[in-house]
Amino acid sequence: MPSDHRLSRFTAHAAGLLARLSLLSLPLLIASGSAQAAIHVFSPIVEQGEMEVETKADGTFDKNPALANARSANIDVGYGVTSFWATEIEAQWKQDPQGSRHYDST
Repeated sequence: MPSDHRLSRFTAHAAGLLARLSLLSLPLLIASGSAQAAIHVFSPIVEQGEMEVETKADGTFDKNPALANARSANIDVGYGVTSFWATEIEAQWKQDPQGSRHYDST
């Protein structure tokens, strides 16, 4: 069991990290224009102190040129705050068929 001093240092570090992530995401939230919520339910298997970065990308292929070449890309950054609670922020960019890439959501 960690001492109170180590626990308070960890708590202060985690709070500082969450504050920085929140401040960094603020411009993205303001620029997004519309808010949408996605509900994800995961098993509470959390590694305390673990930071993760995950990327995802996809694209469409279609014989019809009006439907081909749509793309999306996501980046997620997460942190295991405690042994039972992790937090994560995600940003997404999209490109419509025949269109340009644009920021879509956080």
